[in-house]
Amino acid sequence: MAYDTLNLWITRVSIMKTPFLAGLFVALSFLLALPAQAQFGLFKSALVKGDEAYEREDFDAAFSHYTRAAKKDDAEAHFKLGRMYERGEGTEANPASALTWYTKAAEAGMAMAQTNLGVLYDTGRGTEENNVAAARWFREAARQGNSVAQYNLALMLHHGDGIPQNKAQAAALYGRAADQGLPLAF
Repeated sequence: MAYDTLNLWITRVSIMKTPFLAGLFVALSFLLALPAQAQFGLFKSALVKGDEAYEREDFDAAFSHYTRAAKKDDAEAHFKLGRMYERGEGTEANPASALTWYTKAAEAGMAMAQTNLGVLYDTGRGTEENNVAAARWFREAARQGNSVAQYNLALMLHHGDGIPQNKAQAAALYGRAADQGLPLAF
């Protein structure tokens, strides 16, 4: 529909004698075409641009694009910023900032962010070591089928590492992680 309108207006512009009105019609035509351009993927999101830059290992550009996407409350961008802060890609390594971004993504339900957040709490990187918080986030991710979280939670349960020991539950989690092909769980 937008293209039909655009063609009609271009036809009208071509027969107009006033340059101002012609320019106005062209500008309005462009604005009407924006939804169609977005629908057909002619504009890339900041997240997609960040992914493309990351693949090229242009970490500065990826960091910039992910930051823009994160301002729009994009959970995947939150996770990717956390990973970049944790690894020091496109920015100085900063485990405390990684913790902040992983928390936003984890609270939005991202299993990988929940797992990484659990690791930060378990190791005390970017925060005080907190096995209860680590177990909480590993449990959240394990419920979603994340094999690394299942394995990490199984280890904590097996050894009673900051949480009550439960070898039966640990064995079940080791089994789930192994069923998904996690080599450590075999």
